[in-house]
Amino acid sequence: MLEKIQQLLSDCETHHGIDILYACESGSRAWGFASPDSDYDIRFIYRRPIKDVYQITSVSDTIEIPIKDDLDPGGWELRKALSLLTSSNGALLEWLHSPIIYRANEAFLSEIRALAQESLSPVTLANHYRGMAQKVLKTGLSKNKPTGKSYLYGLRASLAAHYVLKTGRYAPVVFSELLSLLDSPERAVVDDLLSWKETAGEKDSPGRLPIIDQYLENSQVNIVEACASLSPRPSPLDALNALLHRWTLWP
Repeated sequence: MLEKIQQLLSDCETHHGIDILYACESGSRAWGFASPDSDYDIRFIYRRPIKDVYQITSVSDTIEIPIKDDLDPGGWELRKALSLLTSSNGALLEWLHSPIIYRANEAFLSEIRALAQESLSPVTLANHYRGMAQKVLKTGLSKNKPTGKSYLYGLRASLAAHYVLKTGRYAPVVFSELLSLLDSPERAVVDDLLSWKETAGEKDSPGRLPIIDQYLENSQVNIVEACASLSPRPSPLDALNALLHRWTLWP
């Protein structure tokens, strides 16, 4: 599979005339609780030659490729990625700190990771994760037989929000690194859920988990209260522009 992914990235560079600076795994495989039938969510940051960026007609800043053979690839152009750092975009921050890296310009990765932390607004990122958890509560977990996937997505989002508010840093991507935030009763249920998920399909249900339902409901209130006393942090635009200029692909 790794060979297929590398070939896909190389083909993408050739077809679109781009240079991929960074590529990683995102989603459940990066989080550590993928199902046996999970896709590979391949995400990347790329740059174009300056002649393609600076022209009269606009050029797309996103590449989306149809899913094929369990590979789900997509990427953002450098300028778009850096603009998303100004709003502490949770998806981008998770890409940058994924434990599964397929390709990386190490100098670029070091620079953008440092700037990602400098740009981070804890209240903005915590609210992003709270919104993700709330969406899961209103959709997947409102069903009579919620999937294990829905429970884990809601839990991860809630725990990530709590971590950001507690530390002022981006949350770990790997789910197991967030579990220390849980009390013993919730932790025991989650450990059982993770063991069950190892052989369960994407749409399988473990049944209702009342202790987790209650935890997720309480977390919504707790996160809102914690965010109320915080203000968004301004972004270091000069530093972001400098990185953009430094890594734009000149002819």
